[in-house]
Amino acid sequence: MSHHEVLPVIETPIPAPDGVRRAQRIALIVGIAGIVLSLIGLFLDFDQFFRSYLFAYTYWTLIALGCLGLLMIQYMTQGVWGASIRRFLEAGASTIPIMGILFIPLLFIVLSHNGIVWPWVDPHVMEENHMLQAKELYLNVPFFIIRIIAYFLIWSLLAIFLNRWSSELDRNPSIEVSRKLVRISALGLILFALTTFFASIDLVMSLDPEWFSSIFGAIFGISGVLGAFSLVIILVSILTSRGPLSRVMTPAHFHDYGKLLHAFVILWAYLSFAQYLIIWSANLPFEVVWYQHRMTGGWQWVALIVALSMFFIPFLLLLSVPLKRSPKSLSMVAAFLFIAQFIHVVWITIPSIAPNEGHFRIHWLDITLLVAIGGVWFAIYFWRLASKSLIPLYVVPVTHPRWHPELEQNVAQ
Repeated sequence: MSHHEVLPVIETPIPAPDGVRRAQRIALIVGIAGIVLSLIGLFLDFDQFFRSYLFAYTYWTLIALGCLGLLMIQYMTQGVWGASIRRFLEAGASTIPIMGILFIPLLFIVLSHNGIVWPWVDPHVMEENHMLQAKELYLNVPFFIIRIIAYFLIWSLLAIFLNRWSSELDRNPSIEVSRKLVRISALGLILFALTTFFASIDLVMSLDPEWFSSIFGAIFGISGVLGAFSLVIILVSILTSRGPLSRVMTPAHFHDYGKLLHAFVILWAYLSFAQYLIIWSANLPFEVVWYQHRMTGGWQWVALIVALSMFFIPFLLLLSVPLKRSPKSLSMVAAFLFIAQFIHVVWITIPSIAPNEGHFRIHWLDITLLVAIGGVWFAIYFWRLASKSLIPLYVVPVTHPRWHPELEQNVAQ
């Protein structure tokens, strides 16, 4: 690590500015407005409400999971790029228990054996489809509920322990505490990969219960990481340009963010193309139908937008070193990717929820529920972000045989 990339020791906490609390209140108000409009939609169109709820819920759950995954990757790599945004990732990971609670409306649909969202929960559908009967050992309501509870229990415990020991590191900066965080992350990343893979099957892939892809879980996870990292870059850039982080963050930090964002963009593209190539070359009817729903009736233009916005455009832009070193320019690319992530989730969920309609369609409930859940998510996110110093007080690499605060120098001087 070069000298200018070292994160300084912060002797006094850097509190979140008043704007964060103000954003929390605005998010809560917007979320409540979205909830009111969505509840009106529940009475107007019961089935569409829950279809739209799954789409919006999947989007924000992916963002929360992306924060947790990035947080554990940072502890494992001990990178300064992650230490400087650790609080932003911790705030996102802290929303996971709330996302578990917000699954309850979908749980109601599952327990009532109503197939308006996941067709396989309807016993009549299972009886009439021999292919689904072969998957009944996995696709059954009791096991589904057990899996969902297990996912959120594991994710929530990881988020709680990582936040707890991170706070302890501020109070007691020692290599022992830092090693505990690394050990939790090492086990956590294994559990995270497994649970995210199966969660992708349960939440999205089983919308088309006859379809299966062994790569989809990885695409699902990387998509969440891209969305979460894009959001964090936007927020860090805003707080750097407006003062609180200006004495800590340097162009070198943003250069690191840009390089890592570039890597995630390439990885997402590689996995997405690999899935498409394998399914196209095999040409099996029960596999290609997933792409058929997304390549006809106007959805082919959405597919083109996804390819351009999730890979081609950001890939070319992030080749520029000056762009990556500029907080404003990098945040604009990140905002572009954050919106692209929304379009991507639309593309992978909505055609499966109502595939027989055969044409592109976005319902107004898709937007109101996205705003409702997003408002609640951001209100909790900003509340958690404002509860600690925006930058960790100490960074203790486990690779150091002995830790000396004087080894870290303030780059702002």
